[in-house]
Amino acid sequence: MSVEELAELIELLQERGIARCEYETARGSVVLVFASNTVAFVEPTQLPALSSQASVVEAPKAGHFVSTHPLQGVALVAVGEPVDMGAIIGFIQVGEALEPVKVKAAGVMAGYCPVDGELVGYGAPIAKLTLS
Repeated sequence: MSVEELAELIELLQERGIARCEYETARGSVVLVFASNTVAFVEPTQLPALSSQASVVEAPKAGHFVSTHPLQGVALVAVGEPVDMGAIIGFIQVGEALEPVKVKAAGVMAGYCPVDGELVGYGAPIAKLTLS
Protein backbone atom coordinates (compact mmCIF):
# COMPACT_ATOMS: atom_id res chain seq x y z
CA MET A 1 0.00 0.00 0.00
CA SER A 2 1.46 3.35 -1.02
CA VAL A 3 1.61 6.40 1.24
CA GLU A 4 -1.00 8.10 -0.97
CA GLU A 5 -3.37 5.12 -0.67
CA LEU A 6 -2.85 5.05 3.10
CA ALA A 7 -3.60 8.79 3.36
CA GLU A 8 -6.81 8.27 1.33
CA LEU A 9 -7.84 5.36 3.56
CA ILE A 10 -7.22 7.45 6.69
CA GLU A 11 -9.35 10.28 5.32
CA LEU A 12 -12.22 7.91 4.47
CA LEU A 13 -12.12 6.30 7.91
CA GLN A 14 -12.12 9.65 9.70
CA GLU A 15 -15.02 10.94 7.56
CA ARG A 16 -17.07 7.95 8.70
CA GLY A 17 -16.28 8.52 12.38
CA ILE A 18 -14.11 5.42 12.73
CA ALA A 19 -11.75 5.84 15.67
CA ARG A 20 -9.51 2.79 15.24
CA CYS A 21 -8.37 0.51 12.43
CA GLU A 22 -6.32 -2.69 12.76
CA TYR A 23 -4.73 -4.52 9.83
CA GLU A 24 -2.87 -7.80 10.24
CA THR A 25 -1.02 -10.08 7.84
CA ALA A 26 1.39 -12.95 8.32
CA ARG A 27 4.25 -10.39 8.18
CA GLY A 28 2.93 -8.25 11.05
CA SER A 29 0.20 -5.82 11.96
CA VAL A 30 -0.47 -2.10 12.12
CA VAL A 31 -2.92 -0.18 14.28
CA LEU A 32 -4.19 3.29 13.37
CA VAL A 33 -5.82 5.26 16.18
CA PHE A 34 -7.68 8.47 15.35
CA ALA A 35 -8.31 11.25 17.86
CA SER A 36 -9.46 14.82 17.18
CA ASN A 37 -8.50 14.66 13.49
CA THR A 38 -4.96 13.53 14.28
CA VAL A 39 -3.54 10.15 13.42
CA ALA A 40 -1.26 8.14 15.69
CA PHE A 41 0.82 5.47 14.01
CA VAL A 42 1.65 2.68 16.43
CA GLU A 43 4.70 0.52 15.71
CA PRO A 44 3.64 -2.78 14.13
CA THR A 45 3.38 -5.55 16.66
CA GLN A 46 5.35 -8.56 15.50
CA LEU A 47 3.09 -11.36 16.64
CA PRO A 48 3.12 -14.82 15.12
CA ALA A 49 0.34 -15.57 12.65
CA LEU A 50 -2.54 -17.42 14.28
CA SER A 51 -2.36 -21.16 13.61
CA SER A 52 -3.77 -24.31 15.12
CA GLN A 53 -0.98 -23.99 17.70
CA ALA A 54 -2.04 -20.49 18.80
CA SER A 55 -4.92 -18.95 20.70
CA VAL A 56 -6.30 -15.42 20.98
CA VAL A 57 -7.35 -14.10 24.39
CA GLU A 58 -10.38 -11.81 24.06
CA ALA A 59 -11.67 -8.93 26.18
CA PRO A 60 -14.50 -10.01 28.51
CA LYS A 61 -16.04 -6.52 28.29
CA ALA A 62 -15.39 -3.06 26.84
CA GLY A 63 -13.07 -0.69 28.71
CA HIS A 64 -9.41 0.29 29.00
CA PHE A 65 -6.92 -2.58 28.90
CA VAL A 66 -4.15 -2.65 31.52
CA SER A 67 -1.52 -5.39 31.85
CA THR A 68 -0.79 -4.54 35.49
CA HIS A 69 -2.75 -4.41 38.70
CA PRO A 70 -2.76 -0.83 40.04
CA LEU A 71 -1.34 -1.97 43.39
CA GLN A 72 1.46 -4.07 41.88
CA GLY A 73 2.73 -1.89 39.02
CA VAL A 74 4.37 -4.72 37.03
CA ALA A 75 3.03 -6.67 34.06
CA LEU A 76 1.27 -9.83 35.18
CA VAL A 77 2.76 -11.87 32.32
CA ALA A 78 5.75 -11.05 30.12
CA VAL A 79 6.15 -12.15 26.52
CA GLY A 80 7.70 -15.61 26.47
CA GLU A 81 6.40 -16.63 29.90
CA PRO A 82 4.25 -19.75 30.28
CA VAL A 83 0.67 -19.22 31.48
CA ASP A 84 -1.73 -21.75 32.96
CA MET A 85 -5.36 -22.13 31.97
CA GLY A 86 -7.39 -19.56 33.92
CA ALA A 87 -4.39 -17.31 34.62
CA ILE A 88 -5.05 -13.56 34.74
CA ILE A 89 -2.95 -11.73 32.13
CA GLY A 90 -4.42 -8.25 32.54
CA PHE A 91 -7.54 -6.27 33.38
CA ILE A 92 -10.26 -4.30 31.66
CA GLN A 93 -10.76 -1.09 33.63
CA VAL A 94 -14.03 0.82 33.64
CA GLY A 95 -13.85 3.71 36.08
CA GLU A 96 -12.48 2.22 39.29
CA ALA A 97 -13.66 -1.34 38.51
CA LEU A 98 -11.25 -3.99 37.18
CA GLU A 99 -12.44 -7.07 35.27
CA PRO A 100 -9.74 -9.76 34.98
CA VAL A 101 -8.73 -11.03 31.53
CA LYS A 102 -8.22 -14.79 31.86
CA VAL A 103 -6.73 -17.28 29.42
CA LYS A 104 -8.82 -20.27 28.38
CA ALA A 105 -5.93 -22.58 27.54
CA ALA A 106 -2.40 -23.10 28.83
CA GLY A 107 0.36 -21.74 26.63
CA VAL A 108 3.21 -19.28 26.25
CA MET A 109 2.55 -15.54 25.98
CA ALA A 110 3.32 -14.51 22.38
CA GLY A 111 2.37 -10.85 22.88
CA TYR A 112 -0.24 -8.29 23.85
CA CYS A 113 -2.37 -6.73 21.12
CA PRO A 114 -3.42 -3.40 22.74
CA VAL A 115 -1.07 -1.09 24.60
CA ASP A 116 -1.71 -0.26 28.26
CA GLY A 117 -4.56 2.19 28.70
CA GLU A 118 -5.98 1.56 25.23
CA LEU A 119 -9.76 1.41 24.88
CA VAL A 120 -10.94 -2.02 23.69
CA GLY A 121 -14.36 -3.39 22.83
CA TYR A 122 -16.04 -6.57 24.00
CA GLY A 123 -14.35 -9.56 22.35
CA ALA A 124 -11.39 -7.51 21.11
CA PRO A 125 -8.10 -9.42 20.93
CA ILE A 126 -6.02 -8.80 24.05
CA ALA A 127 -3.16 -11.26 23.63
CA LYS A 128 -1.93 -14.20 21.62
CA LEU A 129 -0.70 -17.43 23.15
CA THR A 130 1.30 -20.22 21.61
CA LEU A 131 -0.40 -23.34 22.89
CA SER A 132 1.67 -25.83 24.82
